[in-house]
Amino acid sequence: ILNDVGAILLYIAAWSIFWGVAYGEAFGDLGHRLLHLEPLWLERSQVVIPVMIFTISLGFAHVLLGFIMGMIQGLRTGHRHLWLERLGNILIFMALLTGMILVKGWLPGQLFTVPVTLLVLGLALLLAGGGMGGLVEALGSVGNVLSYVRIAAIGLSSAILAMVANSFVDSMGVTFVGIFMAMTIHLLNFVLAIAGSSLHSARLQYVEFLGKFYSGGGTRYKPFSRRKPELWKKH
Repeated sequence: ILNDVGAILLYIAAWSIFWGVAYGEAFGDLGHRLLHLEPLWLERSQVVIPVMIFTISLGFAHVLLGFIMGMIQGLRTGHRHLWLERLGNILIFMALLTGMILVKGWLPGQLFTVPVTLLVLGLALLLAGGGMGGLVEALGSVGNVLSYVRIAAIGLSSAILAMVANSFVDSMGVTFVGIFMAMTIHLLNFVLAIAGSSLHSARLQYVEFLGKFYSGGGTRYKPFSRRKPELWKKH
């Protein structure tokens, strides 16, 4: 178990370093102050909306991939209702994507019938495969995509908290109190960052993604059971 936990922490550390370099962050703006570190991509605190849009796009692609895998699983296992429902969700997602592209003006307005057609077909397949329950699940899937914003918000708050920690040295100078306050907040931020990058991302993986196609198997877990009374036999 310790080896698995260590491997997970290594992956988290590697991705944290990668995005830290991309955003030009190392303990907030400390990397910029000491090492003149500049963002290779963008600075999150200055472009909040683009970061949120990027995160929603990743969530959209992740959930859509889950629906595609669910449809493939339904076709392989012969579960007609499953693949119909998943295909309906895929068409609804594509209708939303096409509609947003049309609103942005990236496609001619004459193609407005495309998202409408996709939406109607998607709803029909969704109702045929899952009934009203499938329709409710489709609405929940849109919420699943928006759940990915939580990761971006946690990361942004972590970067701002790190800059707040560094500001104690600015206001109090390089003194024991200033350094102590900065290190304490950085340590708290470090613990929260580990929890955020593991627990929240695990929830998105197991609920928003795996829930679209994965079904558990094996022996049902029964933690509590009544022990059968033993009959004593006379010898």
